[in-house]
Amino acid sequence: MKRIVLCVAVSILVCMGPQTAEAQSPEMPVPQLVLLDADGKPMAQVVGMDSYTVYVLFDFDGVAARFSVIANGVFASYSVLFFSEPNCVGDVYLSAPHSFGPWESLTPRYFAIAGPSPDDGTYRVFQSTSLDPVQPTLASVWSNPTSGFGECEPWGGGGPYVYAPGEEILPNPLAGFHGPTLANPERKMSFKGGTRLP
Repeated sequence: MKRIVLCVAVSILVCMGPQTAEAQSPEMPVPQLVLLDADGKPMAQVVGMDSYTVYVLFDFDGVAARFSVIANGVFASYSVLFFSEPNCVGDVYLSAPHSFGPWESLTPRYFAIAGPSPDDGTYRVFQSTSLDPVQPTLASVWSNPTSGFGECEPWGGGGPYVYAPGEEILPNPLAGFHGPTLANPERKMSFKGGTRLP
């Protein structure tokens, strides 16, 4: 009986030990779960999920940016996108995500994605240009509702929030990718991969 217990204990310890580097070698790549856009093109790597949210990771100019994917192909981050003029034009500002997202607190920039456009399913990407807080006068906000498409809404104030000046990233790093549209809501995003290697 003691031998059986000893064998079971050793087997458990071996299984719990560190994995060999062989699984990470170029000859045996680790399979990835990838988000596909509405056209079926690989768009972003999935890095996590829970009962309600799928998290993806983009690389914008060498900086990793994490977003959650919510209804209708909307990408939400912990930074909210604000504008100095109505209808989401004028100077750009992003709210600081430090009090909400531990990932975002470690990154050198804040990011936000506006879209998909209800007309053509395209996306626009914004980033902070400085992390020094400012107190601007704001007139509109890009809203990412949990259902429906993202949309521009008048900003009535509230907070308090900490804002950082920002800009649209050009050329657009998400050019060529599409989400659903009002005319074709059945064209949804999907996933590929995640299969365990033998």
